[in-house]
Formats: sequence, C-alpha cells, structure tokens
Amino acid sequence: MHSEASIARRARSGAAKVLPPGLTPLPWFPFPVATSASTTRAGARIAHRAELAWTFLRGALRRETDLALLVLDRDDWTRHAQTTDYGVPHIAQGVLVLGAEPPRAWHALSSHLAGKLAPDTLRDILAVHGPDGSTRGPALAAVAEALIAREVAHFVFVEQGCTFPRPWIAEAFACYAAVAVLGETDPRGLRLLGSLADAAATLDHDPCGRDARDAKCASACSVATLLANLQLTRGAYFAYAQAHVEPLRRVLQLARHAALPHNDRDLCVVLARRVHPSLCAIVHAACPIHDARAAA
Repeated sequence: MHSEASIARRARSGAAKVLPPGLTPLPWFPFPVATSASTTRAGARIAHRAELAWTFLRGALRRETDLALLVLDRDDWTRHAQTTDYGVPHIAQGVLVLGAEPPRAWHALSSHLAGKLAPDTLRDILAVHGPDGSTRGPALAAVAEALIAREVAHFVFVEQGCTFPRPWIAEAFACYAAVAVLGETDPRGLRLLGSLADAAATLDHDPCGRDARDAKCASACSVATLLANLQLTRGAYFAYAQAHVEPLRRVLQLARHAALPHNDRDLCVVLARRVHPSLCAIVHAACPIHDARAAA
C-alpha cells in the first residue's frame, strides 16, 4: 500500500501534467485531479467515485498503481481532450480524461430502449432508474457515472502493463472490475447496472460477432458499444457472484505476462484451469455462438 508521504510525492510530481492552465485543482484527493471551473461540484463527485475504484483495485490486486484525472466541461473538452466526442472516457498522456456529463450515447441508448424493450420490461426498468423526460426511456446518467469504475480499471490495466490479445477481452475484465468495485462500494450503483444489463439482454441484437465485437470495443462510444459492454457486464455478474475478486487478480497476473490466448476456446481453457471456471461466463457472454463452458 502507498504511504501518505508517497501519495503526496506522486501527486506533486504529477501536478504539472494533470493541471493544464485554466483548470481548477482538487488537492484533497490522493492523486492529481483537476476540473473545469464551471463543474467543480460534479468534478469532485466524479473524482470521489474514481478514488473509491482506485483504492479498491489497489487493495484487491495487491499492486501499487497511479491515477491522474481530468474532469472537463464542453469548452475545456475542446482544449484538452484527445477525442472530439464530448464525455467519451480516454487516457491522454498518462491522464484519465472524463466529461462532467455522460457521453451522448447514453441518451441515445435510453431512446433505443424506449423503442425496443417490451412494455413490461420498459415499465420495470423505469421503476428502477426513473424516466428520462426527453426520450421516454430510463434515466441513465447515474449508471454512466457508476461506470467510472470501469474506466479506472482500464487505466490500471495500462499502468500495470497488462496485455490483452483482443480489445473485447480487456473490456470484459474492465466490466468485471466495475462489478466488483460497485459490489463492494456502491450497492445501489450495482443494482442500477444489473437491471440495465438484464433489460438489454432481452433485446434481439447481436453485438458479439467476432470482428464486430472488437471493432465496437475499440470504437468511440455508441449505442452498439454500450449494448456490447452490457452483455459483457452480465457475464461478469455471473462470474463475480461465484468467485468475487481473487480471479481478477489472477487474470491481471496473466495479462502482465502476455499469457492470455487470442482464441476464445483457448482463453476459456486458461481461465478455467488457471483462474476460476466461473470466468468462462464472460467468454460465453461475449461469444454465444458456441458453449464456451464446454470448451473447458
């Protein structure tokens, strides 16, 4: 674990790259944070979520890891972000960059669910999430913010030098990490995420074609990307319910040594034999064309 002195040194050493001119530092966090002046309240709330995820993952993985964070409004996004789509999380020069508001794809997903879900399913999910007044679908801002844990996991993967043979595999285990973080720190957020994943699973869509799956995981945020991630998240739920956090640490040990296979069947064998059989649920969720459990 980091000592208070080492955290303070890291924060000071990272301040130059984290705090571009015109942004407001939030110095009370154990890692460098800066936010737009117009969004300090949202920035502090988002940074607190990131801190919960970062602290949990450091402890669960038993590995020291850094974090640096920017939370930007729309004007500052155009100045400091490295993607044109506002709010799409990404890592830029060793810093996790987030929007103070969710990406527009979440609003589009709400509209998509309003039009595609069965009436009973839509009614149930509206009861859990509340309505988005402009889409007639569920309000998804709270889920989007809860999934900051997933973005922190991606940052940790990069910082730890993890190698995943295909983008969807990294995304799957970021989803697993998010489920674990929410399960330990935010039961309400976990409930919101779980209800959304279950509702999305009732749709007649196939986000998991072998090529399309990786393309969506590597693309900018879109409804297709969100649906694919929700399918992976549902698989992560099954795995976490049986095995909790220890398998995630073992997976990242393999990823740090570039020991995860590219092929789905070989991946499932490695997970079953060297990590935990329940993690095959993630592979099964990602590729329902064959029974991944049978491969193990």
